[in-house]
Amino acid sequence: VGLAASLAAGGAVATRPVRAITAVALSCGVLFLSVALCEERLERRNPIPAWGERIRAECAPGCDGFLVGLEAYSLDFYSGVEWRWIADPARDVPRLATHRKIFLVLWSGLEVMLRDLPFRWRVVGKGEVLSGQWAAAAMGLRKREGPFLWLSLVEITPDR
Repeated sequence: VGLAASLAAGGAVATRPVRAITAVALSCGVLFLSVALCEERLERRNPIPAWGERIRAECAPGCDGFLVGLEAYSLDFYSGVEWRWIADPARDVPRLATHRKIFLVLWSGLEVMLRDLPFRWRVVGKGEVLSGQWAAAAMGLRKREGPFLWLSLVEITPDR
């Protein structure tokens, strides 16, 4: 709606310049309001801030954070932990872990990679995140694959 209003106001500039200033100002307001409402609607579904708070509380003495298959830069901010990218949890977690508590975030479809992990693990959180199709998600459109994908938060306990 905001984009359509901006385009209509842009077209009015050529035909009626006096009214165009008001139309452009109003359309910009509508555009910014629609973007803000869209962002607010989508952000409610984001599990990363809550996961970050949980990890920050549980990792006061220190813990390791690993990411598999995704980039989640905001986890560093919310959790206070420096997250490292790994390719294979079974191979990389035992080699790189330095703390007694380990968290791993990965796409839920990749949980099968955890079966070869030599440590005890459990999924402590699942949540949907936007997979880049923000316009479809904001309008509530559902495609076959959908604009959202599931993430899993895994707690790993090394047997050391």
